[in-house]
Amino acid sequence: PVEFAVLAYLAAVPGGAPPAACAKALRLDRTQVSDLLTVLSARGFTTRGRDADTAAITDEGRRAFTHAQAPCCGLFRR
Repeated sequence: PVEFAVLAYLAAVPGGAPPAACAKALRLDRTQVSDLLTVLSARGFTTRGRDADTAAITDEGRRAFTHAQAPCCGLFRR
């Protein structure tokens, strides 16, 4: 759920955002967001700018975020 929230925030901010802004918006600790961004970056879902001053969602991250929004949609057929 927290990873989803970080991806949702980054998906809504064109061009990325500072990790501190993400932490403030989500009411999370800055260290927690930094750790989450490291994990998400390792999975290819986010990128970090120079000196880790900006984080942005990648195309792969956007696909994962979109998929996570409706995991059960494929179960229902008309």
